[in-house]
Amino acid sequence: MKRTHRVQPGDWLGSIAARYGFEHGSALWEHPVNAQLRELRSSPDLLMVGDEVTLPGDDDPAGIEVASGQRVRFKIRPDDVLRLRLGGVVPFIAVFGPVPYSLTIGDRTFEGELGPDSEGALEVPLRPGDDKATLTLMHSTTYELSIGGLGPVEESKGAHARLINLGFGDPGTGDADEAGDATPSGDQAGDPLSLALRAFQRREGLEVDGVLQPPTAEALKERYGG
Repeated sequence: MKRTHRVQPGDWLGSIAARYGFEHGSALWEHPVNAQLRELRSSPDLLMVGDEVTLPGDDDPAGIEVASGQRVRFKIRPDDVLRLRLGGVVPFIAVFGPVPYSLTIGDRTFEGELGPDSEGALEVPLRPGDDKATLTLMHSTTYELSIGGLGPVEESKGAHARLINLGFGDPGTGDADEAGDATPSGDQAGDPLSLALRAFQRREGLEVDGVLQPPTAEALKERYGG
């Protein structure tokens, strides 16, 4: 019988891999036993609470089969990085110049500046046990971040997290589960998710209804980069 791990809040693929003795999250994600999971989630960064990650056994083949004479192109994915996109700082940078940042994860601190060419994005390596980070902007404004569980853009929690990271909403308003589920059948105009959706739709020239319809989800995915 295959062993599986059911994703819990705060889990990310690197932490799951470390828990079961695998060196990198890609050892689980790219293994054939998780083909169904890859079909369900287009990226290992989009695991949802409740997803099941299959743990390969010693008798499971570690590669993929390719027909003789067939040419195959592989794309190598960097292992275990934290990507942040802070869209809300982009207008500030355009007017006032680069924004200094400090990002602390465990016993490591990464410092730098978000300049005009950064589009508010930064990327740092992760270790298997990392689950929280502290981001400080302009030496004064601090945000506490949880690592893992971004979720698909088509679902309310994943959409809300992206909107907050892009600057459409207050990080202190909680996640989409607390804010209400903005769906075609139930728009709650005053909840934080709907307010953030309206702000995003207005900026993107979409119909402003505060509802997570496919056109809004696609625009958000394109703007966020995944």
